[in-house]
Amino acid sequence: DLDTRKLGDAEEDLFIYATQTLSGLLTNPSTNPMITFSKESQMKIFQTVQTIEHASVALVHVLRLCDLVVKSGQSHNNLSPDAILVPQLISIATSPSNLKAQLMAMQVILSVLIDKQFVGKFVEAGLVLSLVGMISTKLRASTGSISQSIEVDIYTPSLQVIATLLLSPQSDAELSNTVCESVVSCGTVAVVTSCLQRGLMSAREWCASIVASLSYDSAGRESILETDVLTELIAVAKLGAGSIDFLESTLITISQLAALPQNHTHVKNSGAITFLLDNILIGQSSIASLAMKGILFLARDP
Repeated sequence: DLDTRKLGDAEEDLFIYATQTLSGLLTNPSTNPMITFSKESQMKIFQTVQTIEHASVALVHVLRLCDLVVKSGQSHNNLSPDAILVPQLISIATSPSNLKAQLMAMQVILSVLIDKQFVGKFVEAGLVLSLVGMISTKLRASTGSISQSIEVDIYTPSLQVIATLLLSPQSDAELSNTVCESVVSCGTVAVVTSCLQRGLMSAREWCASIVASLSYDSAGRESILETDVLTELIAVAKLGAGSIDFLESTLITISQLAALPQNHTHVKNSGAITFLLDNILIGQSSIASLAMKGILFLARDP
């Protein structure tokens, strides 16, 4: 219950020890079940985020506590929606002044998004626009491969958050359309294409997941066709650098595009036919069946 902007060094240390102690109790399997936070306590902990300077070490500790409070509230079924400070979390997650705080804010957002009621709130508050804008700025400010850049720590969780947003509302058509519209309108596919072209291997699964989710949406398919993202995904897959999830996402994208005859030229020009045949010959059964589906769609075209 402290405003860290008014604290001296010793008092700030005390604040950090307090948050570390609470976090330790929450991460300990024997003490976690004994601790529940009231709505007022949850709000007080989250509101502390507003009183801490972005560059402060204390911010990382209180965000970690926020993440544990969210998970605790979910497991005890008493998470208060009013406690979650959506705009503040977005601001910290996209502010370059404190990398560790950015990463921790991303983790809090990912934990919160497990609860579907928050998906729309984050989209309405401009989460996708903020993340895509931040990645675009970082891409423009660098040259060559970004695979060894310190910024790789930010690219990957940012793309993970976008992928998670797209996967979250599958049973809610209206919310799904809202999320897709937000992701497409921000130019996300162009940014994903750039990340793959610049060698961001650590985020390849999330890149493929984003594109696969968008391939089910008509505007999403248009945004895919406007870029070379499918060519880039296939190029990564041919390097043997992708996991089973990556291959599945890429094959789903091909099938979704190939289901419409007007997309066949784009699919063929991306190198998809050789890629599909390779996965039929050497892929696991689930991968081979997805590849076969793509071939069947293309085989209808003389």
